[in-house]
Amino acid sequence: IIFSSDPNQSMVWRYPQPRILTRLHMNPQISTMVDDPQLDIQSIFCVVEFWSESINSYQRYIEFPMVEMRKPTFKLPDRFPTRAVACVWRLTFHSSGDLDAKTLAGYLRIDSYFNSSLIPQSEITLHIKSIDLSFYNHIVASKRQHLSKSLGYYNVTNVVPTTECFAMIKLRNLVCVYNKWQDSILVDFSGSFAVDVMDYAYLRMRNFVEEVSGKIQVSKSDHLNIVMMWHEVWLKFGPEISHTLTMSFNLWSSVLGETEDGNELVLSRIVVANNCNLPIRFGQSQSPDDILLETSQCYFYTWFHTNNQSMRVAMKNTDWFWSRSFDVKTDGVKNIIFDKKFNSGIHANIESISPTQKLITFYGQLIIANTLDEVFELRLLKYDNSSKTRKIVAEEVAYLSKSAKPQSMVIEERENFAMRLKFFDSANSQWTGDIPLHANAKCDQPWLVKVPHQRKDKFLSIWVRVIQEPNEGRILVILSPLYIVRSFLPTEVGVKVDSPTLDTFFCTKFHGCGTLQQLNCPGTFENYHQLTFDSVHEISTLQTSIPVSYNCVDQRTFFKRPQKEDLDGILQNLYRKRFGQ
Repeated sequence: IIFSSDPNQSMVWRYPQPRILTRLHMNPQISTMVDDPQLDIQSIFCVVEFWSESINSYQRYIEFPMVEMRKPTFKLPDRFPTRAVACVWRLTFHSSGDLDAKTLAGYLRIDSYFNSSLIPQSEITLHIKSIDLSFYNHIVASKRQHLSKSLGYYNVTNVVPTTECFAMIKLRNLVCVYNKWQDSILVDFSGSFAVDVMDYAYLRMRNFVEEVSGKIQVSKSDHLNIVMMWHEVWLKFGPEISHTLTMSFNLWSSVLGETEDGNELVLSRIVVANNCNLPIRFGQSQSPDDILLETSQCYFYTWFHTNNQSMRVAMKNTDWFWSRSFDVKTDGVKNIIFDKKFNSGIHANIESISPTQKLITFYGQLIIANTLDEVFELRLLKYDNSSKTRKIVAEEVAYLSKSAKPQSMVIEERENFAMRLKFFDSANSQWTGDIPLHANAKCDQPWLVKVPHQRKDKFLSIWVRVIQEPNEGRILVILSPLYIVRSFLPTEVGVKVDSPTLDTFFCTKFHGCGTLQQLNCPGTFENYHQLTFDSVHEISTLQTSIPVSYNCVDQRTFFKRPQKEDLDGILQNLYRKRFGQ
């Protein structure tokens, strides 16, 4: 027997052959030691261990509090199969007080016995220091050009890797011990593991499961027995982990063919898009990030640091000076503020495209939406109001089509700007006159604009509605037709449109099935028109002309504008009706 006091009081003994322990017998005089008030018996634990030749270390067999020693006999586990058959055994006392192992050994008697059938016939030990199991996402190259509807109008400017590690399982100090007897098997697995998951907000690994050690024991004799023992398990689950696991699962399902989705899954949690007519630079505030974003481009962004979630932006017309930082945690439209000498006319629209993703879109102060079928060419003119001749000092050209997103243009002083329109697909078409960038002050009626065709006496009348936000906010300009038809007939029908006041007519077709359709009638809203259905269709109104005129409605009520107009709500309705978003 060998006694030791470093680091704890312990005693080690050896048998001539491998033995199994059965009982601990305590002398009745041990009660004097247990009842000693100078010892905190509740805090003293006894640990019985055996030396494993295969693992080359002591293995814990049983642990019990010292207060159990008040019993005259302490029976040890007798389950089989067991690897607790050894020549060398150790009894350790974990105590913060003074406890003499030699004195305690005088009160103990340990029973054991030897049986050759208890010794395993074969024993295999496998020790692995570390295993890192990484999981990767694979982005199909053919899907990179197919973004979701909210991003479909933008081109991705940063390079997205085809493969990216999104999770890693770290296994450390793995020990597997296999023992076989004649009619039983025992397998032990022990070690520790941790799980890290990618946080796409910062593009760095985040701890999901902190390193935890444990043991799994599987034994089979008359029946199968599985025992699992783990230390404290800390699981850190939040929106960051949820986003990565959900998106990765969807991406794997798409790649493996379990689901079919033509759109690319955006893994980044922050998407920045430029809807302005000018390039911008942006980055996280208090960081060296300086990213150039051209018109109609988007960028899958990750935060540089965790100190804040705010951004800054710079533009050419502000001499590339940075703006004040603005927070992007909450959804809404934010006016970008620069120094007093700059009036940027740029806004940031922050919206959640999913519970864990945000789209930050930079808009100019002027937003133009075309709801007509025709494609127009736009000239945005800047005048010098200080001169009597109102000289044009700058101009910008843009193209407005129905299938495209609303145009966004940066303007500094709205009073100095006006716009003109003409048909894009007609080389000899003429420009309209100046259209002001403010609402009609005399009435609620939108601006009636006549867009000339190739012939000067032919034109298309359209409505130009201007919606202004207060306090130098955004300006929304909507181009819309005078008449829109929706036919709920189950089939397509031919229609004749007569204009008696203009002594002209034309024929067209209504598509039916609730389809919205633009109807271009000649003249202006003051002219009167009549619809007559084709005689090949048996319709009850065949012999009756249907009037089409603004005189059929109360124009004051029809054109009346609400006292407070929600510009964002109007834009959302435009997207929903035109693009199904």
